[in-house]
Amino acid sequence: MLIGDRTQNRKISFSLIDLLGQRSNLLQQSLKSLTQENWSPNIIDNQKSLIKDSIKYINQVLVEGRINSDKLNNYVRLVSPKIVAGINSAAADKLEFLNEKIKNLLAKERWESPYVVISSVHQARHGELVTQYFERVFNEFQGNAAEREDRIVYAESIFVDNSKRELIDKLLQETLRATFSF
Repeated sequence: MLIGDRTQNRKISFSLIDLLGQRSNLLQQSLKSLTQENWSPNIIDNQKSLIKDSIKYINQVLVEGRINSDKLNNYVRLVSPKIVAGINSAAADKLEFLNEKIKNLLAKERWESPYVVISSVHQARHGELVTQYFERVFNEFQGNAAEREDRIVYAESIFVDNSKRELIDKLLQETLRATFSF
């Protein structure tokens, strides 16, 4: 979201000056404490860069006493990719943690052939996060079409009965295919 000319020469209030000063101090404290976190180096580097850019922008606003829309837009353009990268890294780490947790919970023999039913809206499979997660868990990358479903069954309904029916249909098809070599 880019800010228009409405804020081009908007002078900031004393309460905003106080708030921005507090935020700058909090960001500086956060910057110092980043090395204490048990995160990967790329996440720490990204967060350091994001925090430094934010401190720089806040301090610039405080010195100028005004919010300049061009400078604000430049700041937003600068930090947006870093915010997205941070979100993506956090999501990947959480999914990896979940992956290990699931594998540890299931006995080895049960992990060899589990099935997953994902219930969602019609044709949402491709690129859907839950599908991507289980593709990675099973090391089975599915492709683009419904016929590629193996252990990941996509139920295009929110009703449990339909999900169970679709899983049973899928298992039956696999058994018939294996038995009669279709």
